[in-house]
Amino acid sequence: MYDMYIELSEDTTLPDNTVRYYLTKVVDNEEVALDEKSSHYLSDGIDSVDKNKKIYKVDTNDLTSIGDYAFDNCTKLTNMTLPNMVTSIGEYAFSDCKGITSLEVPSSVSSIGSYAFKNISNIHLFVSNGYMKNTKHTVLYGVSNVTITILDDVQEIRDYSFLGWLNLTSIILPNTIRSIGISAFSGCSSIASITLPDSVETIGKSCFYGCTSLTTINVPSKVKKLSDEVFYDCDKLKTINLASGLTEIGTECFKYCSNLSSIELPDTVTLIGSYAFSGCDKLTSIKLSETLTTIKNNAFFHCSALETINIPHNVTYMGSNIFEGCTALKTINVDNTEEFVNTNWASDWKYAKPSGATINYLRT
Repeated sequence: MYDMYIELSEDTTLPDNTVRYYLTKVVDNEEVALDEKSSHYLSDGIDSVDKNKKIYKVDTNDLTSIGDYAFDNCTKLTNMTLPNMVTSIGEYAFSDCKGITSLEVPSSVSSIGSYAFKNISNIHLFVSNGYMKNTKHTVLYGVSNVTITILDDVQEIRDYSFLGWLNLTSIILPNTIRSIGISAFSGCSSIASITLPDSVETIGKSCFYGCTSLTTINVPSKVKKLSDEVFYDCDKLKTINLASGLTEIGTECFKYCSNLSSIELPDTVTLIGSYAFSGCDKLTSIKLSETLTTIKNNAFFHCSALETINIPHNVTYMGSNIFEGCTALKTINVDNTEEFVNTNWASDWKYAKPSGATINYLRT
């Protein structure tokens, strides 16, 4: 079974009646030395090929690794199927293989070396386990358009899976995904949107930290908590839809989401963490849930466009410096008594609020 085809010149003559070839050496454009008894590629993987010569067939059925520079500058290579035994792809392995537009990475692959796909214009990676260990963001250096499809049946995207993949433009997730790990897409600054399937239950800390092109996202109903820093510094995020079922918004969850102008919290939210909306300087409107009980320190720190906020009756605790730096704030409506607030909330909850801001206690 031949899994990969690379073009030879028209003058190349291949031996007759040979079922399987293992590459040993490409001599020149007219000759190729093949040895069907060689086991080099079975034991060690493909180490390298001549950059100026074109291999016709390489049997990859038992291949376990692809070495550094293995197919560097093989410009006529258009397709390759990696067997499920491959565990690693070396540095510069497919560098400048500009004919490749799609490559399926099997679940057996645990590492991909730096610059493995350097200067390939477009690439679509199919990942069958949602995780590639020891894979750095430089793996996609020079690739202008990258799409990753996580294949069906994958339930987890592990911690740091795609951390810093700057050229990742699109990620397609199956309906089987239940958990997205810590910093899984942190620093993926080219992703503009992502669809989280309804199956997602957990989104890890800093998951989308620094996704500076992300403009919109929907959080499914099975997600009970938005962990700390999930959307930290997503400065182009304008639209976020939070489904009913969410109970907690973690520390610095939306910090520096500077294009977020409004947000409505579902009625199931009970806690807003410290600095959750800090630095959201275009936030003019936020609707808090009626079941909200806790707002922690500096939750709205430097929300400088916020003019009015209504604090629901069930809020039993407000932390320190909640409205510090909210320079446009004019009205704080508290659906409780002043006595209750003075007894239960932090004494400095209103510290550094604008001097002209009015606090209205709606109950006596």
